[in-house]
Amino acid sequence: MTIEELKNAFDEINRAIKYSVEELHDPYPNVWKTTLYTCREALQKQIPKKPLQDCLCPNCGKCSVMDGEYGEPYNFCPECGKAIDWRDEE
Repeated sequence: MTIEELKNAFDEINRAIKYSVEELHDPYPNVWKTTLYTCREALQKQIPKKPLQDCLCPNCGKCSVMDGEYGEPYNFCPECGKAIDWRDEE
């Protein structure tokens, strides 16, 4: 998936969450909400974000996104799985 497709899917999930909360008359609404929140979280982690200062993960902030042994940048945080955007700003 492209980043644009991920963002569109994220928007669709947000609409589905709103619909399930406001309009869905289901005897198990929490099952739908939990599933949709899990999907949204997984998609959100796939959309790359710039690392924080000191090369910390922009999602969890706990882990360095640089390999300490080789000094190479990770494409994903080894702690939470967030995609990291290493592109230079233009």
